Amino acid sequence: MRIIDTHAHIYHPDETRYPICPNPYRPPAGAGTLEHMERERTANRIESVVWIHTFTMYRWDNSLVADVVGANRHRDTGVCALNPDDPRSPEVLEEYCRDRGIRGLRVFPVETPEGGRSFERPGHLRLWEKCGELGMVVCALIHAGQIPVLRRYLEQFPQQPVVLDHCANVAAPQLDASDREARAAEVEEVIALAAYPNLYAKVTNVVTGSQEAYPCRDMYEMTRRIIAAYGPDRCIWGSDFPCELWIPKTDLAGHIRIFTDELGLDATAQRAILETTARRLWFPGTV
Repeated sequence: MRIIDTHAHIYHPDETRYPICPNPYRPPAGAGTLEHMERERTANRIESVVWIHTFTMYRWDNSLVADVVGANRHRDTGVCALNPDDPRSPEVLEEYCRDRGIRGLRVFPVETPEGGRSFERPGHLRLWEKCGELGMVVCALIHAGQIPVLRRYLEQFPQQPVVLDHCANVAAPQLDASDREARAAEVEEVIALAAYPNLYAKVTNVVTGSQEAYPCRDMYEMTRRIIAAYGPDRCIWGSDFPCELWIPKTDLAGHIRIFTDELGLDATAQRAILETTARRLWFPGTV
């Protein structure tokens, strides 16, 4: 089995070439670089990476992910994030797809002129339409509260491949009864979304959603239920690279071990989640 990492953030030490945003969410020195990932590839049998634009470091400037994917498109691809309120964004998306090899767009609620946050700006709709034209994948970064909006998009774009980033960030409950009830309801909403055959579950929330130390066993029942609902052929794994920043409870090898050794998945399910589903979704024609 050769692993495909569908969720790796990229950082660069040259902050003149790739300017950072105010108050960035910054990894430890040396973590999250292309060189760091090369070491992880060798150590963990990672064949291909889907690079995710790092909004918490670069905001709407996708130059780094575009450059990295463009230089490595023989083995990798990437996901950009474009401002839905910028009228040029659909044109930029097409350029990234055609010229750099980027195959995905990350969408999420953005601030509105009225002071709220919305996942249904007119520009969002234009970007979904452009993804459909280009054959790109939409990655929805939402919380459970935005599931009704996502459902409307799924019904409007039934042929559009969509990834539910981090399974809508559903998490293990705290100790109090009210939190357990709320968390359980959110999980049921994520499971209900499996009825949409064009939606894929990115099961990257095991570590981030856990209230426990590694190996995060309080997330196992939930994760097994999600995998059973979607089926391994619609579930994908990602590392949350660099783990030093995003999942400091473990490292990349430990994150893989949850799926190979801890969850009790059979060999067929493991291969689907860690390799073949991602290959079919992100690298069509290479299966």
